[in-house]
Amino acid sequence: MTLVAVYGATGFTGKLVCAELARRGVDFVTSGRSPATDRPARVDDPAALRRAFEGAGVVANCAGPFRDTGAPVLEAAIAAGAHYLDTTGELPWMRDAHARFDAAARDAGVAAVPAMGFDFLPGDLAAHVAGSAVEPLEDIVVVYHVDGFGPTRGTLRSSLHVIRTDAGAAARGWFAFPEPIGRKRVAGYPGGEELTVPRHVRTRKVTCRITTDSIAPPAAGPLLPLAVPLLRGVLRSPLAGPLDRAIGRLPEGPSAQQRAEVRWAVAAVARGEDGRSASALVTGPDVYGVTARAIAEGAQRLTQTAARGVVAPAEAFDAQAFLDALAPFGVQSSICEPVVTTRSVGSRK
Repeated sequence: MTLVAVYGATGFTGKLVCAELARRGVDFVTSGRSPATDRPARVDDPAALRRAFEGAGVVANCAGPFRDTGAPVLEAAIAAGAHYLDTTGELPWMRDAHARFDAAARDAGVAAVPAMGFDFLPGDLAAHVAGSAVEPLEDIVVVYHVDGFGPTRGTLRSSLHVIRTDAGAAARGWFAFPEPIGRKRVAGYPGGEELTVPRHVRTRKVTCRITTDSIAPPAAGPLLPLAVPLLRGVLRSPLAGPLDRAIGRLPEGPSAQQRAEVRWAVAAVARGEDGRSASALVTGPDVYGVTARAIAEGAQRLTQTAARGVVAPAEAFDAQAFLDALAPFGVQSSICEPVVTTRSVGSRK
């Protein structure tokens, strides 16, 4: 049986991942900077990290922000000959992983799959399901909507880092989800799908959007594209330190009841060069619960993948089969007629 090493095991998401691995009967060890883990190791101690991952077939990195943990943990996993996956939602780290570690992972005969959590797994898989049906594509649009989301401290810090370094286009427009979600205002979103989808779907362009309701009260939605540059300025100023300390005083993450109330949807709309189009819709509950199940499912499947190097989720796994494996948790996916044109997504009207 493959041993899974969970780095960041004492954090909010790490605990959920460990619980899911235990539920599945998967053999795992805990690691991280905490001395309470089975194999303690700090990210600034490469030798300790390599020792922590000895004998593991898969390393699951759940410790963000990944601008700090991603490179040392992935490097140690490759040195140990272990496959790697993580829960990142940080596009800068994803770019770094592909650029710096692809050759080393290939040489070691392992696969590394960043972004195997809610960010950005559903969008990558949905884009493959929709896009592969009508490729080659003119473009593909991925839109996220989350209702009732409460972030962890780690998610907040990662999100603010992304805004500081790569906030995405200040785009405005509308997207029509199927009911009961309906038509929603959207804003630009630095989605990892912009990097991953072109690796497995022939497309000229990938655009990522998020509904403004997902990240701000409805009344503030029209102002969101204007607020992002202001927030970026704050994060690049001396005020960033006090803001980080304030985040540290927040609860670690949402309660079980709060998580249970979350509902989300991810749509991918693909427009083929020949005029055909297709779309996929993925819906589900509890973004952190989905992340834990996706990491556990990915860890079990990685030992069977033929992929090598740093790859997208849909390169490492069969997209539809992976979505189907999440169905027992309440994740549903479907291919449907396009619910919106790309013009309406980008329209300012």
